[in-house]
Formats: sequence, structure tokens, C-alpha cells
Amino acid sequence: YTLSRSFRVYQKKRGNRRTGSRALGSLGELVFFGLFFLAGCVGLVLIVATMLIPEWRVNHELVETTFLVRGKEIGRNGGDDGDVYRPEIQIEYEIVGKKYVTTTYDITGTYSGGRADKQAILNQFDIGGKYVCWYDPTDPNVAVLVRGYSLFGWLMLALPVTFLLV
Repeated sequence: YTLSRSFRVYQKKRGNRRTGSRALGSLGELVFFGLFFLAGCVGLVLIVATMLIPEWRVNHELVETTFLVRGKEIGRNGGDDGDVYRPEIQIEYEIVGKKYVTTTYDITGTYSGGRADKQAILNQFDIGGKYVCWYDPTDPNVAVLVRGYSLFGWLMLALPVTFLLV
């Protein structure tokens, strides 16, 4: 028993007509664009949860206090594309009679290129000096030395939004 025309998943144009399954082609498009939508949603949630919400909390919910610089160094993380750096400052501060010691600089803790830039940040702090920091009242172990919003976090939103639009 032989079929005169075999079933094809793909469409191939033959003259002025097409062969293949129209429903299967639509399902393939749905899966393809659904994966783009899913990747956009996951990316959007990750960027908002790891970059934008923590930055917003630093600027609106963290409480100001003073700290003592106990040490400082440039943190280095090696990768395939070379080394990336971040300033790491060990601080000591007191909240309601309890002392906390942590190593921090900003809330995101991201590494980036440019060792000289990180050294310039470290040069702003003297060991034994007292400066202003902000701590999280719900978790006093979390403290930051800088507040504000980074342009990088907002620019990163362009990638998942593009996936959502596709």
C-alpha cells in the first residue's frame, strides 16, 4: 500500500501550491515564539529581582549609620575573557549595641573591568576612618557604602523586553 503523496512536516513550494501540514507549521511557530516569550519573562524577572529591586531598596528602605574601615582590597574574579574586579571594603558598625563586621561596597556586588577604577574607589577610604553607610533594618548584616541607581541595570532591561516583543 503506497501513498501517492508522503506526509511532510516542512512546506516545500511546488509551483503555485504548497505541501505539508499547515497546522503543524503553526504549532512550530507557536513553540518557537513561545520560547522567545519565556526567555524574555525569565530574563526580566532575573534582572528586576537581582538588580533593580535591591537598588530601589538601598535608596528607600536602608537606614544610615556610621562605620569604621577595618580593611580594603580589590576583589578579583578570573574568567575566560580575563579578570574582572570590584572594590571590597571590610567595615565595622554598631546597631543597637551589637557590632557587625562585613565586606561590602554596593548592593549588587558585580565585578567589572578596570582595576584602576576600583583602586580609585578604595583610595577614597582610609583604614581606621569613619564614614557613612546604610544597613538593612530587616538584616543588619547587609550594608552598603554607596547608594543610587546604575545605568547598567536599566540598560539590561532592553534585552528581555526585546525577547518579549519578538
